[in-house]
Amino acid sequence: MKAKLFFLLFSYALLATACASPTAVGMSPSAPAATVAQPTPAKTPDAIAMPVFTATAEPTATAEPTATETSTATAESTATTTPEATETAQPTIPADPAGSIDAERLELGKEVYRHQACGVCHILTSVGTLGAFGPPHDDLATIAAERIHEERYKGNATTAAEYIRESIVNPQAFMVDGYQITRFPMPVFTNISEQQVDALVYLLMQPPTVNP
Repeated sequence: MKAKLFFLLFSYALLATACASPTAVGMSPSAPAATVAQPTPAKTPDAIAMPVFTATAEPTATAEPTATETSTATAESTATTTPEATETAQPTIPADPAGSIDAERLELGKEVYRHQACGVCHILTSVGTLGAFGPPHDDLATIAAERIHEERYKGNATTAAEYIRESIVNPQAFMVDGYQITRFPMPVFTNISEQQVDALVYLLMQPPTVNP
């Protein structure tokens, strides 16, 4: 009984061994299982180089000119130079056409002026008289040039020299304000020569700076 049991166990062991080995039952050994290729992991790309942005310096703002500077600059650029007022020169009568003094004629004029007592009524610095009854004779050339343009002048003179001559030979042609009524009215000089009248006119045409 024990031997039979042992035989059965042994047979069972052989059968199990035969079933386990493929060659034992005439089967070709199985081809090795195909190796499934593992997907190659995608290569992680290197870090993409980011563009480097260089900060550009902001242009420096130009300082705006202040209102004062602007107005000053404008005033300087637009300012128009105003010409200075020119004083209108009064017409002057030269003592002599040649610009020189005729000493002989001047001396004759002074002699006639003193001899006819003109200095009793008139002031004339060049002769040294201080009369008080008639208008002064200093700078008479300038005064005469203005007087012939007065509205109330009714004489015939057109120049200062003509006015002075007219005042000697026809003093009533024009009476100076303030001297229409006087104790010593201007006489008509008919007793002097034409040469003496010319010398008097020449004397009275001289500026007061002419020394006696």
